[in-house]
Amino acid sequence: MPLTDTAIRNAKPAEKPYTLSDSGALYLFIMPSGAKRWRYRFRWLNRQQTYSIGDYPEVGLAAARKERDRARGLIQLGQHPTQQKKLERIARQASQASTLELISREYLDSKKKTWDSRYAFRAERFLEANVFPKIGMLPISLVTSVHLLDLLREVEKRGSPTVAVKLRIWLGGVFRYAIATGRATSDPTYALRNAIHEPTTVHAAPLARRRVPDFIEALNKAEKTEPVLVIGLKILMLTFVRGSELLESSFDQIDEGDALWRIPAERMKSRNPHIVPLSHQTLSLIKRLKKFVGEKGYLFPSPTKPNQPISGPMWGKAIQRLGFKDEITPHSFRATASTELNELGYRSDWIERQLAHVPKDSTRASYNHAQYLPERRRMMQDYADHLDRLCQDLNLSGIIGEE
Repeated sequence: MPLTDTAIRNAKPAEKPYTLSDSGALYLFIMPSGAKRWRYRFRWLNRQQTYSIGDYPEVGLAAARKERDRARGLIQLGQHPTQQKKLERIARQASQASTLELISREYLDSKKKTWDSRYAFRAERFLEANVFPKIGMLPISLVTSVHLLDLLREVEKRGSPTVAVKLRIWLGGVFRYAIATGRATSDPTYALRNAIHEPTTVHAAPLARRRVPDFIEALNKAEKTEPVLVIGLKILMLTFVRGSELLESSFDQIDEGDALWRIPAERMKSRNPHIVPLSHQTLSLIKRLKKFVGEKGYLFPSPTKPNQPISGPMWGKAIQRLGFKDEITPHSFRATASTELNELGYRSDWIERQLAHVPKDSTRASYNHAQYLPERRRMMQDYADHLDRLCQDLNLSGIIGEE
């Protein structure tokens, strides 16, 4: 007689295990401890065997009968239900270990050896914010172009098309890594290569020549209240390195005797070491900076965490406080120097080398980072003097300000 829920609930344990039979070779095995376990009896290769379905009440009567029927169907197909159950469990475990988020993190870890640290941090942060919360838990083999397109379109619609393009690129790397490691068979980002478009890049505009004296005068006035940040902006203006390159610079990179600043490859966007000749004005500012931050560690340490540099946005915020928010960004110093030096007649090769723009010949870029060094020394000093002359023509103090 088939079992009922009431009969199962009322079944009491005994001194020895006993069974309650249901229909179709399904039965409930009741232990002296009170545990109740569903089992299905079947024949396999002319031998009687038992398939464990699960414990009651976690597996109810209806669910146990459904699993019995599934096991019976597997047997008819020539598949052992216990072995098949193990295979399914292994597949589930493999699927859980192959989610998009887990493989993405593996991929990012593998790239941290070659990527710039800032770029790697940015990729991880954007994936964490935009991808993992939505589809990161999916097995990577189940992620489709539709999943990704919906996600990227959402990022694009909220006004971040550049982020959407970057996400597609990073996710493409993740899928190619998954293919290489045997956990995916295709790259769904390939179908999206023309679906998301990056906006036209707008390069930082140079500071107009007529405004250069005004900006330097504003710097000189502000140096009394926030000297460290102002000195940093002045050094940026004189050396026209990228803001992050100055941000992470340390005193051991600077050879004051030889008037050279050697930036290691890992700090450069191009991943090539870079040499910056230092003008008299820049050296004077570095000496002044030491009075505020000492002579060891970062040139611009965080006020609260001296073993770390100040945060990147500090340069831009300082420019805003000076009243030049709508005219320049920290990157504008590079455009300003390029414009002024070209107008002053300097060779483009010298200027491009000083801007650390990588030549098309990567081998040449790797071995010739000191190329044109004597010429660049002269050019950097002339540029500093040029900025001073623009101020002196208006009877204003130069970039050093009042000593």
